[in-house]
Order: sequence, then C-alpha cells, then structure tokens
Amino acid sequence: FKYNNISALHHTPGAGKVVVAAALLHRFDTVVGIELLPNLVTTSKELVRGIQNSETKDSVMELLQRMKLTIRAADFTKVDWSDGDVVFANSSSFDDILFKTMVAMAEKLKVGAYVITTTFALNSTKFALLTSRQFDTESGQRTFHVHRRCPKGGCDKVVGSEERTDYTNSEDKKGRGNER
Repeated sequence: FKYNNISALHHTPGAGKVVVAAALLHRFDTVVGIELLPNLVTTSKELVRGIQNSETKDSVMELLQRMKLTIRAADFTKVDWSDGDVVFANSSSFDDILFKTMVAMAEKLKVGAYVITTTFALNSTKFALLTSRQFDTESGQRTFHVHRRCPKGGCDKVVGSEERTDYTNSEDKKGRGNER
C-alpha cells in the first residue's frame, strides 16, 4: 500500500510543522499543508524553503529535499484535497459547522484513505475508527483519532455522534473554541 499524498488541514497554527513531521515519518511523494492565517503561511513557507535550500547533506535532509513539500495559503473548505492518502486535521478548535464541513469533504476521499483528527472522532458511516490515543502537545493533552475510509457499502458502525460527545478527555471539552 503506497501513500502518495498527505494533506494537513489547519485553521490553527502549525501547517509547516505538520508537513515536515509527516515528511520525516514516511516517504510521501507529496506533502501539502493548507494554512488559513497569512502570518503562519509565511512562517510555514520559510520553514519548508529553509529545508529545500539547505546546504546540509545528511540522509534526512536529502530525503526531505527530494519530496514535494508545499504550503498553500487557503481555507481548506474551499480547496479540493480529495486526492489525499493521509489527511491530518488539527480539529480541536473547529466549531460544529466547520467540523461537519470537514467530515463531508473527507467523505470524498478514496477508499482506504486515512484521516487523523484531534479531539473529535469523525461522525460518518464512511469511516472506521482504528484507534484513539492521547498525547501531550505544545497546547496541552490532545486525543488523536485515526480513521480509515471504508468501502462503498460503509462501515459496520458509526463513530462519534451528531452532538460530538465523543470526548475521551474532559480537558478536551474546555478552552478549544468548542464551548457550547
């Protein structure tokens, strides 16, 4: 199974970090970060440009330089990322409308594609929840959910819920722009 593309969807800081981290973890052909905020687009592009123009000649740097690393200045709800094999959505601060929009767009991914979300699991019969794990991050403890796009007939069970009450950590309910 070959992963050609990864997309990182952000309405919060960090697309550049995710792009580089993904490139370090797997030999993707293409790694794309989609960032909304102009100052973070600039910072992310500088990070990627610094890697691409580096004079350092170690195996890691050469690997990164061979990949197509891209940062797009865009609202991820207005661009097509349906070709992604792996999609990471830093969704902890998404409100209900943005999260539901992201889920509807993720449902257009091909069968077998992976979607990794933070805080909330996808509410879709088109995805199987493979695992949920908590990690310490710069902004506190987060729950990461790994989903896989199911075949056309759907999955055996729905993950998440319409009300997004699928929290696995009470701290995830607070202070992330998801207040009710």
